Amino acid sequence: MSDLRTTPQGAGAPGSAAAGASLRPRPRPHPVYLAVPAAVLLAAASFGMLRGAEPFVSFFYILAWYPTIVLLDCAIAARTGHFYLLGRPRFALSLLGWSAVLWFFFEVVNFRVQNWYYVLLPPGLPIRWIATTVSFATVLPAILLAEKWLESSGAFMK
Repeated sequence: MSDLRTTPQGAGAPGSAAAGASLRPRPRPHPVYLAVPAAVLLAAASFGMLRGAEPFVSFFYILAWYPTIVLLDCAIAARTGHFYLLGRPRFALSLLGWSAVLWFFFEVVNFRVQNWYYVLLPPGLPIRWIATTVSFATVLPAILLAEKWLESSGAFMK
């Protein structure tokens, strides 16, 4: 597993060209090394879904949202110098867990209101429950990463 701590850019001897470079921390690994595989997985999932191929049809939500979350975190890291989730794995796991809990609460409410239902669910009850839990875990990370990305772009000027 790669170390995700930040290191200063432009390390070099005083007076060298590298010493004058930006002192903004650069995340390790470089965001592009995670963004490219995430983009490839997202493209493959989309292509597979459009072709009607399994497992892309049954697991499209998972195969689309987790790469999107990684892409958002990479975009944040490219702007700020640090990964919001990938740089804090314990926080990320906690957020994934609480996201699933929160969304299951909405599902309990939906038993009463019957406002929505799901299509293209994975076959088999055990796989369906695992996939549902893993899917629900994406909600809070996606919301927080979208907010952090907007914040890093200056969208929330004071």
